[in-house]
Amino acid sequence: MALAVAVLAVVLSLSCLTTVARADDASASGMVKIGYDSKTDIHSVTDTDGTRIILYCMNDLLHWPHSTPSTPNVPNYTLGYLTPGMFQSQEQYEECMEKLLAILYAGYPYNGLHLYEVTDQGKQITEAEFNQMLDAPEVLRQDFPDSLGSTTFTYADFTNGNKDNIDKLYQFTMEVGALYPNGTSTSGLTYQKIIATNFYNAASAMVYGTKDTTPLQYWNEQYADDTLVTESQAYKATRDAIWVLLQEYGVPSNNLTRKSLDVVHNPLSLRLLDGANANEVLRTEPQASALGFSGDTKFAYDPATKTWRTGLLTITEGEKYNGLYKLTLPEGMTAVDEEGNDISGTTIRAGRGFCLVSSTKPTQTATVSASSTLTWLKETRQYSPVNSTEFQHMIGALIYTKDVSTSVTTQPATEGSLSVTKNVDGEENSTTAFKFTVTLGDTSINGSYGAMDFTNGLATFELHNGEAAVAEHLPAGVTYTVAEEANDAFTTTWDGQTGSIVAEKTVAATCTNTLKPKSPEPKEPITPNTTDETNEETKPAPNVPDSKPAPKQPAAVPDTSDSTNYASIVGFAVAGVAVLSIAFIWGGRSRRRHGDHLR
Repeated sequence: MALAVAVLAVVLSLSCLTTVARADDASASGMVKIGYDSKTDIHSVTDTDGTRIILYCMNDLLHWPHSTPSTPNVPNYTLGYLTPGMFQSQEQYEECMEKLLAILYAGYPYNGLHLYEVTDQGKQITEAEFNQMLDAPEVLRQDFPDSLGSTTFTYADFTNGNKDNIDKLYQFTMEVGALYPNGTSTSGLTYQKIIATNFYNAASAMVYGTKDTTPLQYWNEQYADDTLVTESQAYKATRDAIWVLLQEYGVPSNNLTRKSLDVVHNPLSLRLLDGANANEVLRTEPQASALGFSGDTKFAYDPATKTWRTGLLTITEGEKYNGLYKLTLPEGMTAVDEEGNDISGTTIRAGRGFCLVSSTKPTQTATVSASSTLTWLKETRQYSPVNSTEFQHMIGALIYTKDVSTSVTTQPATEGSLSVTKNVDGEENSTTAFKFTVTLGDTSINGSYGAMDFTNGLATFELHNGEAAVAEHLPAGVTYTVAEEANDAFTTTWDGQTGSIVAEKTVAATCTNTLKPKSPEPKEPITPNTTDETNEETKPAPNVPDSKPAPKQPAAVPDTSDSTNYASIVGFAVAGVAVLSIAFIWGGRSRRRHGDHLR
């Protein structure tokens, strides 16, 4: 934008060479002639160093400082006009001068505070927007029932040749005109309030639109935007802002107000009046050494977009530089602001955060530059007509531009991977799921890094025997710790449980679980015999038979009612047989040993 303004200034200067008087060509008294370009309606003079000073009129009720059929003779001009004595106080004089300075700096063509944008066509209204303005407010329908009433008006009335509706709009504009200058409508609306409405302006465009100039084109020519304007609209807005300001401070021969149609139809005037601040005006030549970048220039993986981004960067500049900087980026790199909007093809203000973005992993350093054309003001100039009270006084400023730039070197991404593997021993065809937690030393890491999803540097997942989970694109140098949820059925051993991510490598953490052997089933304890010893049926058989032989019993069938303990009798009999057997065997052995002795 600044370059376009500079080019325009050169073109305008060349087009005015025959009509512009240079200040160094003036007489010894310092008088100059005001130059005028009829194509652009711009007045100017050229300073001794060749700088073209664009001038603005300071009295809207006086004659223009260029020849017209009615006033062909224009006086020369000399420096000076406003003085403290023309104001109520020294403070008001200084306030007015500072505000004038700010409007000149922020206005056309310098746009030193970037309050607007100049385009070839300004803001182009759409048919839908125009139709919204053609919807008459209810108060106007009630005040003008004959012309408006309940009629619906649209842009199609023009394109389709709806003469009835066009005639009604024409009648409405005539009825409003009849209220000038002090009449009011039925509801009390003044002429000035009605013509300031969007509906009246849209109705006028419908009435005055032709085949050569459609209502939309008429609107765009007559009614400007407050930020998107043509060069002509920017110049007129600057001029009107000066006129309104001087009227508010009581400077003679000014009657333009904030409610005047020219101001209402070109709201950039009010934007300059209220937005231009002298405290933001740069009044010394800017230096490139005052520019720089701040922030993190190192690329890192962004899991949300699956791209690589730097940290938040800003352009730094000197106080009141007010720069709009264009970024020059290496191929394959873009830039986004803090809201994620692409700024690669536009400009960004100093101090506003942005990130550099690469769709592929940056592996080398790269240079990024930022450039701007800065504006600075040296002084203001006022000119007065010599020996005349009929012509406007003029004001301008010596304002210069300077191209500046700065650069920064970005750092490539350094990253690695972490692999966590699960092995199970001692459990055939293991289907057990084991829960793992990875804790990183950087709690700012969030999102999906390969197979692991991190929240504030923490990821949880499950693995079975033989499975592995790999976290990719982790920043090199970040520490990690892997933990497994306890399982009493296994003993656990680790290899690489803690460590740091290594650039361009995959660090491994392996967890091996071994199934513990099953413990033998415990035997039931022997319960001590607490039965009464007199109960013979519960007494165990003696280990040693009684030395006395059991008495012989009569061979008679016992009576079933007999209380004799037959189990004891049988036990003694068995014991006796055992004793006899032992004696027999022992005797045989003795005879063999005796026989061997005789042989």
